[in-house]
Amino acid sequence: MSVSTFGDPSGGVYTLYDGLTYQLSEDMILEVYLHVPSGAAATIDLNGHTLGRELAEASSTGYIIRNEGTLTITDSGTSGKITGGMSTNGGAIYNADSGALTIEGGAITGNYSSGDGGAISTYGTLTISGGEISGNSAKNSAGAIRVYDGAATITNGTIAYNSALNYHGGAIYASSCALNISGGSITGNYAKGEGGAVLNGSNSTLTMTGGSVTGNASAKGGGICVRSDSTLNMSGAPIVTGNTAATPNVYLTTADTFVNVTGAFTSGAAVDISGVVSETNGVKRTVTSGFETNGNGADEAAYFTFGGGANAVVEDGELKAVTDLGTQVSAWADLQTAIDNASDGDLISLTQNLTAGASDSNISIASGKNVVINLNGKTMNGYRDVDSSVAFSIYGTLTVIDAKGGGNITGGKNGSVFVRQGGVFNLRSGKISGNNADRGGINNAGGFVNIYGGEISGNTAPRGGAIYCAHTDGSINIEGGVITGNTATEYGGAIYSACELNISGGRITGNTSNSDGGAVYSLRTMTVSGGVISSNSANNSAGAIYSGGTATVSGGIIADNKALNYHGGAIYSNGTLNITGGAISGNYAKQQGGAVLIYQNNTLNMTGGTITGNTAETNGGGIYPRSGSHVYMSGSPVVKGNAGGNLYLVGSDKLNVNGAFTGAEIGLSFNDFNRTLTSGLTSNGNSDVSMFSLDVQDMGYELMLSGGELYVKNTIDVFVDSWQALQDEITSASSTKTIGLSQTLKANG
Repeated sequence: MSVSTFGDPSGGVYTLYDGLTYQLSEDMILEVYLHVPSGAAATIDLNGHTLGRELAEASSTGYIIRNEGTLTITDSGTSGKITGGMSTNGGAIYNADSGALTIEGGAITGNYSSGDGGAISTYGTLTISGGEISGNSAKNSAGAIRVYDGAATITNGTIAYNSALNYHGGAIYASSCALNISGGSITGNYAKGEGGAVLNGSNSTLTMTGGSVTGNASAKGGGICVRSDSTLNMSGAPIVTGNTAATPNVYLTTADTFVNVTGAFTSGAAVDISGVVSETNGVKRTVTSGFETNGNGADEAAYFTFGGGANAVVEDGELKAVTDLGTQVSAWADLQTAIDNASDGDLISLTQNLTAGASDSNISIASGKNVVINLNGKTMNGYRDVDSSVAFSIYGTLTVIDAKGGGNITGGKNGSVFVRQGGVFNLRSGKISGNNADRGGINNAGGFVNIYGGEISGNTAPRGGAIYCAHTDGSINIEGGVITGNTATEYGGAIYSACELNISGGRITGNTSNSDGGAVYSLRTMTVSGGVISSNSANNSAGAIYSGGTATVSGGIIADNKALNYHGGAIYSNGTLNITGGAISGNYAKQQGGAVLIYQNNTLNMTGGTITGNTAETNGGGIYPRSGSHVYMSGSPVVKGNAGGNLYLVGSDKLNVNGAFTGAEIGLSFNDFNRTLTSGLTSNGNSDVSMFSLDVQDMGYELMLSGGELYVKNTIDVFVDSWQALQDEITSASSTKTIGLSQTLKANG
């Protein structure tokens, strides 16, 4: 049945009854949670609408749904979501031990737990066959799902960009349960501790036959962390690659922890196993149980890698990692010799910490040379008391890995890694940290910097604490890894870029700028198509991104960034900004533009994406276009639920409509009324104005179509603030007059 309310709460909850399908007919914000009692079976069809709560703090019953029966969640629309839950255990949904919960569609997003399970805590049975669980967080563990007991099965859907802020399991923390993954995507999640995607905890059995675990990050086990008292079963075509941590993908925590092979591996499987590389060449580590007996051989061994520091072989019926350190070096000068003598793509591994002496030169990668250096858990310190000192000077191609974990590059005064014109630097694992340099951790002077994994942290520079590029040639590409805790004393806490910048994955978080651009200060072309840019801050403007060129946001999450004293909590654009997708939420500006500020005489084009839950202390909690700038919208943009207003139209400025809207939701603020708010509305096929709402609902303003455009009319003729003033207006009225109250009135006497 179609519902716009769940009725009056009985016993402090809304009860869902057996055998009914509740199809939402409009967005619904609940005062208390929905309850499916034991023995009842119900379905919630979001139907493209929002089901949520608006809570100031987490509580034991702050979730949106408590399921003790059988509940299916689906979405016959295209943008239904469950959001705003704040609980101590299971931010959005608490699934009790008697509960059977199935998620077929919709999004569970923007929920929080002060304990575990940012989206869901389950003690019963959970099945995920579709939908999306994204952008949730837990103070402790399990950014998305905490599986305590029972069973959880994932056959499809997406679990993305969730965070375990202090402990383990960026997406899922499983214990004393059966967790089965045969499909779907788990990507972009983060845990401060272990298990960027999944922490397979005590007495838990994880069986993975398909699906992908990519682009997640944590301190250990960026993909899946397998505790010694848990079980990991694998077969089929699982993918666990491209995650970031000291031990980045599948982390077998002890020498007695194995992958239990339960069947044949098939085409498309790709599994990288961490923590198995020895410091001694030729050492073999058994990583499976039941490999050959379940139909696997040398061909299937090719589906496995070992962090770049070992090769896969089949011996005695099992898959083994044979440590391959390539050329081994233990002194600064020996490293240069090994590079000079290397053939294309050769591996060179450190066996000792290397510290440059006062007379040592920078390690140089000549033009045409292509080498892979395995830090192997060691530190390279290139510090010498000369301005040109770096660890690596790259004219050719250098790829850095860290097969053992804990390796670091530090100590350069001109950046630890100096990429020359045309040079290429690839970071796949390992750290670049602790540099206090004129040019950040990486200095790109017209080359190509590609970050696929690893960590760039704790660096300080005037501009671009992590990565600096003042040249218009070359590019910076962020596809994975973590860039965190860097500082710019001027601009760009993490990245300062005059070259092309592309962000498609990874996390840029917790960086600071003393001026503008807490995360990024870009002067040319930049794109954000994925990844997370969060919790950065700028002392002035642009908590996350300052763009002085053309910036395009088509995906990813930009959240919880702060412009501490001025404008643009997420983005300050002094050029052209295109927003076609992604989520911008929870950002803050002391003055204008909680999410986005468009500087005067510049342009915003928005055809998609969501801007919600941001705050500006003056105007434009969502978007503030300065006078003379141009805002163009069409498609499905969502700008709503921002504090300080949503889209703020200054003076007589208008929203330019340049196409048909489909599922758009746009809140409007302004500083004048009885005026036209759009240009091109009906001429571009839009006759329904229900997509627009007023940020001020109680002051007599009304939206209507007039002359083919959206028009705001003030229906209040006069406001009064006292009992006597009300009487005076009534007495003096010579014709029909609408009188508004500007405050509560009380009669004297």
